Amino acid sequence: MIVSILRSMRICGLCDCHFLDDLPCDICPRCWERLPLYDGPVCQVCQKPLPLALSLEHSAQPNHVHCSDCCMRMTFLDGCFYIGLYSGYLKDTIFQLKYKGFTHTGEVLGRILADAMPGEYELSNKTVVVPIPLHPRKLAERGYNQAQAIAAGLASALSVPLSADALASVRETADQKYLSAAARMRNVLHAFTVASELVVSGKDIILVDDVMTTGSTLNEAARTVKLAGARSAVAAVAASGLGYPCMCERWKDTGSRS
Repeated sequence: MIVSILRSMRICGLCDCHFLDDLPCDICPRCWERLPLYDGPVCQVCQKPLPLALSLEHSAQPNHVHCSDCCMRMTFLDGCFYIGLYSGYLKDTIFQLKYKGFTHTGEVLGRILADAMPGEYELSNKTVVVPIPLHPRKLAERGYNQAQAIAAGLASALSVPLSADALASVRETADQKYLSAAARMRNVLHAFTVASELVVSGKDIILVDDVMTTGSTLNEAARTVKLAGARSAVAAVAASGLGYPCMCERWKDTGSRS
């Protein structure tokens, strides 16, 4: 009896503990409880969490709320989904992936991310998963691309192709976390190129990264693949930072993206 139980136990992909349950998941119930999930107002353009929108005058109309980042730019993303907020346990997990070499954690996060994909995002035979690339110097320094590890897990869970080399980083950029929102947009402008238009032309691209803060990097990647003929570009990130709601009239009523 004990031997049978031990054989049926699994190892959590995040904390490495042994656990036993009937759910088809890669992490233990304790880790699920520790993930900082979010269920509240979001930017209607990039889907960034906007908890402060609850206190605004127009909070009764959440579809009219967009973030201050999207108000400043032309938007090329057709949406975004993520596991949870960039805080607590999820933030610590991404740190281990990014700086401690825990690449197996990236694949686990990718599979969890697949479960977080909203039902309105339909997959097709044109869907391709593409990780945000690292600049060659940074890739050589780190030894791996954390976004590619997440993308591999996501593509496997969704049973869609992974194109790890579809995008290339052609310009080394400053660290985004030290820049203002406006500076972030300038920093990543023309930072990417498409290796081959055949890879993205006519395709529905899922762009994968570890964290979305302002969304400037992902938006620039979306611009790049669309200029190469991509049919759509959706972002998928392990965690999202918080956004700040902007209540100007830019997106109100029409919901159009300009």
